[in-house]
Amino acid sequence: MEAPAVVPPPTPVEDLAQDVGFMDARMSGWFNDTSGELLEGFPVLAQDHVLDVGCGDGLCIHFCANRGAEVSLVDIDADKVRGVQQKLLQTPARAVHAQASDANPLPFAEAQFDKIISTEVLEHVDDPAQFLRELVRVGKPGALYLLAVPHSTSE
Repeated sequence: MEAPAVVPPPTPVEDLAQDVGFMDARMSGWFNDTSGELLEGFPVLAQDHVLDVGCGDGLCIHFCANRGAEVSLVDIDADKVRGVQQKLLQTPARAVHAQASDANPLPFAEAQFDKIISTEVLEHVDDPAQFLRELVRVGKPGALYLLAVPHSTSE
């Protein structure tokens, strides 16, 4: 008698939605492995030190780590920070620094980062002007910033 075929469980809808979202993001110009750009006009080089403020699940900073950059990440959720840090330690990143913080103030010295990312965060802070001052404070002169807020149609 033949053993019954093993059928894997269906992929959870949340996983499919995340994959579709990632594919949509790539089609919109995000995560371009060919050009090395996180988004068009935002190249990530191995010699960069990149900060992701409000890293969430770490998709953006993971791209940077895979480019060999030194990466730093901050999120208010300590569990997310630990999880992202563990994943980043498996990448070719030159170094990985992780902090749980509300970013007020950011736990970094002045003029430390070449590239600063903060996506879907600005709409959650109590004082957006102070938050932006902190991002500028930790950026090196000439730093490149990638800031994004949700569009009302996606909320």
